[in-house]
Amino acid sequence: MTGRDDLAAEVERILRRMNRQKERQWTVEEVLAEMFPLLRRCYEAEETDSTIASFLQQQGAEADILLCGNDPLFFAYIRRSWQTVPWRFITLPSLEQAAASMFRLNPDCIIVNIGEDDLETPPFVALLKTASQPSYIPVVIISRDGRKAVHLKCYGLGADDVIAQPVAASELYIRVHRLVEKKRKIDKLVLIDELTGVYNRKYLPRVYVRLRSDLERFGTPSCLALLDLDHFKQVNDRFGHLVGDAVLKKLAAFLLQHTRGMDTVIRFGGEEFIVWLAKTSTCEAHRVLGRLQRQFASEEIEAAGVRLSCTFSAGFVECSDPNESLDHWLKLADKALYAAKKSGGSRVEGV
Repeated sequence: MTGRDDLAAEVERILRRMNRQKERQWTVEEVLAEMFPLLRRCYEAEETDSTIASFLQQQGAEADILLCGNDPLFFAYIRRSWQTVPWRFITLPSLEQAAASMFRLNPDCIIVNIGEDDLETPPFVALLKTASQPSYIPVVIISRDGRKAVHLKCYGLGADDVIAQPVAASELYIRVHRLVEKKRKIDKLVLIDELTGVYNRKYLPRVYVRLRSDLERFGTPSCLALLDLDHFKQVNDRFGHLVGDAVLKKLAAFLLQHTRGMDTVIRFGGEEFIVWLAKTSTCEAHRVLGRLQRQFASEEIEAAGVRLSCTFSAGFVECSDPNESLDHWLKLADKALYAAKKSGGSRVEGV
């Protein structure tokens, strides 16, 4: 540790403390807590600015961050530094595994720690390519090679930001936070239905990824409900499309207001909506959808000088097998919806 007396002193401190407690059974968390001052000195170029540190503790909405690379100490340093931030972390050492799991994990940002030998490898190129499709996921590269040519190469392959080590966790946080917010704005433009303000059908696969993960890990089922406004064509033909649009917006707002935060409302297309009820069984779904149906039928809709009320039919299915595809559950929900419509509408049918 020539030229780094501060590192040598920190190592000696850690060794002395551990030698005094030779018989103690250390947990991973306890070891990281002891090593954190050393890790911070290794990875930070200088002391953390107090203003930035304060910013780190006060800012940030929830986000899923994928940490990828073969430097576990660096990621331990990052996770420890960001423990006050409401972010969830997933760590994968393999670039191949990260690229293969990206659609399932659907992170809000990826932080990749690479060495000189990783730059030209197919897994690194595949990771950056996968992050840009089908939806945008920002990628931050932490490079152990500070040469400009390396950084330009990373940008050319699709990286959103490239940072040379050493880097302070507070600076990295601000740069990642900026990209997470940028992704949220893009998602809002791409995934939100312009008329109703709820998600559009492009968001549906993401919901299934999350709920299928709950099913795999905890055995918790969910229910997919497909809703269709009854006699909606007659509303458009009789009152015009402005009134029809008002009905669609009313139903979307009603569903958002009367479902839980863990549930998801999606405009599937036309007058069809999806309500995905998380952690819900068949019996519970039938009760909830029946309540929503009765409440909406009593709502008054006013638009363009017209007052009217509408009803909807619903078909639903309990998603209880994580090995089945999204299309499988959609077909079953559609089959149940068809049965509800065939029985005269304003009904709830399960399958």
